[in-house]
Amino acid sequence: MQNDIITQNLKEIDKKAKDAGVREGKDSEVEIVAKMYEKDKIEASVQKSEALGEELHKTASVAQAQKAGTVSPSATFSPLAKSEFLLQVENVLAQDLGDIYEKLEPNLKLRFKNKGEEIAHKIEMVISEGKAKIKQIVLWIKQWLKIIPGVNRFFLEQEAKIKADKIISMA
Repeated sequence: MQNDIITQNLKEIDKKAKDAGVREGKDSEVEIVAKMYEKDKIEASVQKSEALGEELHKTASVAQAQKAGTVSPSATFSPLAKSEFLLQVENVLAQDLGDIYEKLEPNLKLRFKNKGEEIAHKIEMVISEGKAKIKQIVLWIKQWLKIIPGVNRFFLEQEAKIKADKIISMA
């Protein structure tokens, strides 16, 4: 679906470029470079989206196979393979933050994503050890949410408590 939209956008850009060339005569070098840059940027975005989709599909396939018991967890170990509980924790942490995440700058997105995965792993570890403390989980979530620039401290506190409660109730 997303690829179709991007392909359609590429076609529209090409058509606009041709139309502009016909009406205005010859494009300047700056216009040509700008159009090429925009097209390359969109194509790179398409490739990145496809790669992420494949990665998610592989992870989901492995999780489904493990759940069905057709594949042993040790046979499929890879950095992409995550436990079902870890995936649930990550989903709870990501809940209602999609819009905020999309507005972050690329370097902050990466930092936010990595810290979120680290927090999810920590939470999974303390819960699996039976040493889960709600205060500690809330503190970790608050530290993670502080990465968001200009975040309201009341929102931060409320979200951290809600997410921690959901995670504890899953355990």
